[in-house]
This record gives sequence, C-alpha cells and structure tokens, in this order.
Amino acid sequence: MSQNIKFPIKKEYKDCSEYRLDGYKDTGLYNITLSHALSQITVWCDMTTDNGGWTVVQRRQDGSVYFFREWEDYKNGFGNIDGEFWLGNEDIHYLTNQKDYRLRVDLWDFDGNHKHAEYDNFKVDDEKAKYLLHLGKYNGTAGDAFSYHNNMKFTTKYQDNDKHSSNCALTYTKSGFWWNSCERFNPNGVYHFDPKYSNGETIHWYDWKQRYALKKVEMKVRPMLFHNF
Repeated sequence: MSQNIKFPIKKEYKDCSEYRLDGYKDTGLYNITLSHALSQITVWCDMTTDNGGWTVVQRRQDGSVYFFREWEDYKNGFGNIDGEFWLGNEDIHYLTNQKDYRLRVDLWDFDGNHKHAEYDNFKVDDEKAKYLLHLGKYNGTAGDAFSYHNNMKFTTKYQDNDKHSSNCALTYTKSGFWWNSCERFNPNGVYHFDPKYSNGETIHWYDWKQRYALKKVEMKVRPMLFHNF
C-alpha cells in the first residue's frame, strides 16, 4: 500500500470533502475520523471527479482481491485502499450517518467507455438492521440499476437476507451486497477479463451493459451540500 498519506495538523476530518474544502487537491490516501471516533481510518480521496471531495468506499479494477467473502469480512472491510477494496459496512454505516450524502458510482468498460450514476440520501443502517440500504433520487448516464437494491439488507454467502428463494450471494452473484431477488448491479462479483462474458456473477451494471463484464467500478460518497469550487 502506498505510504503517501496526508496527515492534518490538530484537526479531525470526517470525510474527504472536508479536506477538499480546506484546499487539499491531490487524489490519494488520507486519514479521517468518523463520528463514533473510535480511531482514525485511512481512506482514498478522489479529489478530481466533479470537483473532488469524494470518499471512496469500494473499487474493482484488476481482480487482484478475492470478494466472495463472509459477513465479518464485509463488516470490517478488506483489500488494499489504493487498489481493490471494500471499506467495510461498519465504517460505511458510520460515515453515511454523519451527514446527508450523495453516492456516485463510476463505471468503465473494456473499450474505455465511462458512465456514472448518482443517488441522493445514500445511507446504510447498523449491523442490527443488517446494514439496510437507503437510496434517494437517481441522476446520471448509466441508467438507474441500483434502485432495484434500495431498502435491501446486506447478504453474504452464509448470511442470507435477500428476497430470493435461495441465497443470491452463494448461488448466483458470488459476492456480498444488498441483494434483492437478486441483482441489477454487482460491483463485488467475480472479475472477468472477457467483456463478452455475461453472467450474474460478473461485475456489471444491468441498465448499461446488462450482465456483460465491466473493467472497473468505483463507489464513492460526498455530502449533498458540498460546495462546488
């Protein structure tokens, strides 16, 4: 992991937007302190996209990290913050309950094409509520695939909270996520290098490329009241 972490002096930042508003412009690793303040965590800040200030909570790009994992892994997070990773449902919960956040999903196919989707009022409840997902109004260019997952609980291969008769994560998508019955968006699926491969387990966004494999996906959040420069 890169060691180029930004350490603020005598100030606690709750997310990447606060760094951006303080004049930080470099995309990379930063330390933030979430509202529960148990400790600082290191996050990846996207300071470029749409004026920056985005706290990245997930990334897939090369298949280097195994994502077909169990509940505790998705709870605590895994992977490499400067590569492929899942930030962790606990941290995503605390992060998204600090303010009113907008979620942005950036998608790339193997031909270099890019689409994005944004959702207002993105929030994740606590573990007792099975990390229930809340999404608001959609805007973007990718099509509204993620709303199908709204108000769903989180499911992993041995923790079945979806609406399907079987466990979506175990039998179909091969990854943990907010499955309905089962998916229109699978960011954590099996990484396939063949863009012609189509299956429920692929990394895909149905409203753009159906279930054909995508090359890269990033999920990131920023306060809805973020001041654009």
